[in-house]
Amino acid sequence: MNEVGLYVQGAYIRLLSNQVSNNTPVISLPISSLGLTASSNNDREVSLNWTTFSELNCKEFWIQKSSNGSDYLTLQVVSSKANHGNSEQDLHYAVKDTNPFSGHNYYRLQQFDLDGNSHFSNVIDYIWKNQIQVSIYPNPVSDLLEIIIQELPIGNITIQITDMSGNEVFQNTIVSHQSQQHQTISLKHLATGLYTLQVLSNQK
Repeated sequence: MNEVGLYVQGAYIRLLSNQVSNNTPVISLPISSLGLTASSNNDREVSLNWTTFSELNCKEFWIQKSSNGSDYLTLQVVSSKANHGNSEQDLHYAVKDTNPFSGHNYYRLQQFDLDGNSHFSNVIDYIWKNQIQVSIYPNPVSDLLEIIIQELPIGNITIQITDMSGNEVFQNTIVSHQSQQHQTISLKHLATGLYTLQVLSNQK
């Protein structure tokens, strides 16, 4: 009986590594501030931070996010820490995005005055690389291979197997609606040898 030894090269998302880029000029606000920044020290959330050095008639900040840089939704509303909207002291703000998009996350602030006027901050583009975890068994395998995929983003996921020459010998695309998937595939048609398994997200 032929056995197919699988090396799991590592599940990965075809995205750039985490980085922040500021592509949009800062628009003047009725506050003096250090621009919005984004960072992450784990694989589950993005931390958004900004500091104001002074505020004038400031009511609140709407933290907004977008996957395409055009269509924004409000992630959270944060009230001004200034007394009656006015401050000459440094005020620090922080929120967390616990469900970032896989790929590009565009963030901005919409700052509202007490009189209802609003102003937008700079836009930052934070590229999120979701850390997919993959387990396979048995290995080596003679027929059915069990694949457990965890920490999945929502969207299309492709399971791809290639031989050592880089030729694709198996591909299957599934739609992920939850963070874990269990797939069973038959590999009995493959010749004895070593193969690479990859899990790819089609999100960009």
